[in-house]
Amino acid sequence: MRAAFFCGLLSVVSSFSTHAQECAPRWDPTQAAGNPGMPAEIRSLAGFDDGTGRALYAGGFFTSAGGVPASRIAKWDGASWSEVGGGMDGAVLAMAVFDDGGGPALYAAGNFLTAGGLPANRIAKWDGRTWSALGQGLDGEVRALAVFDDGRGPVLYVGGSFTGAGGSFASSVATWDGTSWSPLAGGGINGQVLAMKVFQDRGHRSLYIGGAFMFAGRIQADNIVEWNGHAWRDVGGGLFGYGPDLSEVRSLEVFDDGSGPALFAGGILASAGRKGVPAVTIARWDGRSWSDVGGGLFFGGIPATVRAMTVFYDDTGEALYVGGQFTSAGALPVGRIARWDGARWSPLEDGVSGGPAGIPAVDALTVFDDGAGPSLFVGGSFTYAGAVPASDVAVWRGCP
Repeated sequence: MRAAFFCGLLSVVSSFSTHAQECAPRWDPTQAAGNPGMPAEIRSLAGFDDGTGRALYAGGFFTSAGGVPASRIAKWDGASWSEVGGGMDGAVLAMAVFDDGGGPALYAAGNFLTAGGLPANRIAKWDGRTWSALGQGLDGEVRALAVFDDGRGPVLYVGGSFTGAGGSFASSVATWDGTSWSPLAGGGINGQVLAMKVFQDRGHRSLYIGGAFMFAGRIQADNIVEWNGHAWRDVGGGLFGYGPDLSEVRSLEVFDDGSGPALFAGGILASAGRKGVPAVTIARWDGRSWSDVGGGLFFGGIPATVRAMTVFYDDTGEALYVGGQFTSAGALPVGRIARWDGARWSPLEDGVSGGPAGIPAVDALTVFDDGAGPSLFVGGSFTYAGAVPASDVAVWRGCP
C-alpha cells in the first residue's frame, strides 16, 4: 500500500515537473490572432468593471478596434472589442478608476473636448452607461491621473500642461473631489506633469509627481517632487537629463526588488541627485538616495526613453516590466520592453517590432485577467510581439 502511494506521488510530481518545464512565459498567438487590435497608437490601459464584468479599456489615438469603430477609447472583454459610449474627439492619454461617492467609475483624460458627443474639456467620467463632464474641466492637456488620500479622503489628482481647472487657476496639477476642482495649497508646478504614483517613504504615504519642470510651489524640484498632502518636498536633489528640452520623467512605479519597496522613475534621464549618480533612462529611489538600475536602457548605444512601467508576477516571481523605445538593457539586447528582477535585466523574447516609420514603442503596460489568468497587456505602436502579429496591443502570458 505504501509502495502504491509513493508510486502515485511520484507520478503526480513527475507530471507537475514536466508541465513546469513545458510552461514558459510567452506572447499569446491565440489572443493576438483573434484580436486585430488598433490601427493607431495606444497610450493608456486600465481595468474597470462597468457592471457587466471586469474589462480592459484602451485609450489613445485610434478610431477603430478589432474592426469595430471606436473613437480614441475601446473596451476588451476577453473575447472582442467594443466602442465606449461614442468615444472622444481627441486622444485619451491617461485613465484611472475613482469612487467619488457614487460608486467606482472610469475617468479618462487627454486632449479631447467632447466625450460621447457632450462637452468635456480634457477629462470625463464613464459610469458604465454614459459619459459626464467634470465641471468646466481643464484648459490644457492632461497626461496623468492618480487617486491619493491627502487627509480629506481619497481624491483624484490630475496632472498635465494646463493653467486652469474648473475655471480657477491651477498650474499643471489639480484635484477633483467628486463635485469641484481645487488647486494645490502649496502652489502649482512650472512645467508639464507626465506621471504620478503613491509611495510610502519614511513611514508616510505621499504622492510623487514626475514630468518636465524645475519648481513646485516655491521649492526647486528638478523633474520629480513629493507632495504629502500639505507641502512640497524635494526628492534627493531631483533627476536630470541632457538639457532643458531633453530631461523628463515619464513613468513612476513602486517595486520591491528584495531590499524593500522602492520608487522607480523612468524617462529621458542621465543622472540622479545632487551628486550626479549615473542613471540612464531609469533610476531607483529608496526613500533616502538614488541609485542606478542595471546600467540603464539604450537605443543603438544612445540613451533611450522609458515610457511605461508596471509590476507583474510571472513563472519566476514578481518583476518590474519596463517599456519604451530602447533596444538594449545594460548590455543585453531587448525589443522595447524588458524585465527587471532586482538584480538583472531579461528580454521578453524579441520584444515588439514594426510600427509607424519602422520605429516601434511601448507606451502602456498593465496587468489584467481576461479569463486566462493575470497577464501583462502591452500597448503602444508596433505590428509584432515576438513573432506574433499584434497591431499596437499584445499579451504576455506568465505560467499559472
